[in-house]
Amino acid sequence: MNLTSAKRLRQWMRRATACLATLSMAAAFAACSPVGGTGDPAVSNTTAATSTGTAAGSDAYNLAIFTPADGITLSNNTPINKWAVLTSDIQKAVKDAAADSSETAANVTTKTSTATDLDKQSQDVEDYVVSHLADTNAMASTTLIVAPVSQTDEVTRQYGDYVRQDVTWNAEPVDGETDQQKTQRQAGERLVSALTLAHEAGARVVILSNQLQGFTPDLYVPFTTAKAIGHIQAEQLARKLKLDATSPQNPKSIEVMIPLSSTGADGNGTVDTTFAQEAFAGIWEVLGPYFSDGRAVSPSGYLSSATTDDDWKAVTFDPSSDDAAGRELTRRLGNSQATNASQLKHIDGIIAMNDYVSSQVVTALTDLGYTGSSADINPEISISGIVGSLTGKIDLSKRAVPSPRKAPSPSPGASASSGIKLPFSSTNDVSSATAWPIVTGYGAYADTITHIVNGKQWMTALANRKDTATLLAKVVAAYAANDDPSQIDGLTAADYQGTSVAAIVKDQLAVAASNLKTMLIDTGYITPADAGL
Repeated sequence: MNLTSAKRLRQWMRRATACLATLSMAAAFAACSPVGGTGDPAVSNTTAATSTGTAAGSDAYNLAIFTPADGITLSNNTPINKWAVLTSDIQKAVKDAAADSSETAANVTTKTSTATDLDKQSQDVEDYVVSHLADTNAMASTTLIVAPVSQTDEVTRQYGDYVRQDVTWNAEPVDGETDQQKTQRQAGERLVSALTLAHEAGARVVILSNQLQGFTPDLYVPFTTAKAIGHIQAEQLARKLKLDATSPQNPKSIEVMIPLSSTGADGNGTVDTTFAQEAFAGIWEVLGPYFSDGRAVSPSGYLSSATTDDDWKAVTFDPSSDDAAGRELTRRLGNSQATNASQLKHIDGIIAMNDYVSSQVVTALTDLGYTGSSADINPEISISGIVGSLTGKIDLSKRAVPSPRKAPSPSPGASASSGIKLPFSSTNDVSSATAWPIVTGYGAYADTITHIVNGKQWMTALANRKDTATLLAKVVAAYAANDDPSQIDGLTAADYQGTSVAAIVKDQLAVAASNLKTMLIDTGYITPADAGL
């Protein structure tokens, strides 16, 4: 044990001893008090900061939830998945689970810290653990749920609060260590020490989203990663554009737009490019083969058959201004000088990465003169049926997938004048050039859901917050009953710093107009009013 850890442990022991002394004095006072008076040991005046059940009792268990505050985003438009709503979902699920099993509800304590303040969070966890160490029975019936505070920039927060960004630091002081690095290291060590102390005292520890250097939890809950965010959009785009059925002679035109902050999360100008790199890796895992054999092309020329994962920077842009994405798209399409529709460049699909960017893309496309909707490209639904479906009045109207805009090259021996009539005009025609492309995003912003409804944005996605909270509540109940949670249906295993641990891993929710009602409205993520109904 290093000197810092030893000193900290001695401080904890002194605080724990003080807690024991206080409890002993209270017990002595209670013994001398009249039965039923204010000193009656049968009457507890202890309440949790936030409680879903009764005050602490011999048959109750403790649940402490430590999360960062909701991240502030670039605009008033924010993703659905934030820390506050997750905390609320967990509390509700824990209460419901207790009611279903007729168990005593948990005493739930919640603590939030500034979105980038690991130091404050580590102190909060330390204070909670030390204050409960005096009662070994209480610690043995305690579960701590911690979402370690990570350094996130404004762009990363546009995807919601649950994107994995591991919390790490230099294990030992290094030459030139800045005050910020020192604070990060000391806060990280304090948090690990506090959680280790709690764990050794019998408490269960659950880590959310961000893996914490030097600590292995009882349960890990990864929500999403940058790679998963890129992958799901590319996957949905490839499916919608029917890239598997596309020929190299008739390629689809696709642009990928990855926002990359020009300033670092620490404010010193150092930009962490990890998110952008991993997001592109997820996209290229899907789209790479199509670009490689010519079935997909990039109007800007930023992507080609020679592109590799290392070329991620080519498709990034600085999103710092309000209309940055729109100006970037206009520049890539070469349409800034277009004076009429015949000069517009055809585009089939745009991966906009998040709903903040996609909203700007929709505006730019409209201003440039593109028309129609996503349903016009390999339609799976009719726009006229969307509102009726969302209100539960009618079923969605599905139609057969039409042929590509250009016919494949004729097979050997086929006549060019065989009388086959194409269902679409050639891409040189105005009607084809101005056709609305597929636009993808992420975050399920309440303010941009209307773009899904009217078909201007094809799809969005988000982490499965509610099902995760429900399953997590079942695990917490199992911990409280001292049961083996490994028997709970839905648990799996995940890699945590090279160690396999129990985990809750839910697939991302891909949302389009065809399933918006069942995915978001019926499940309570949004209201019909949020969808413009």
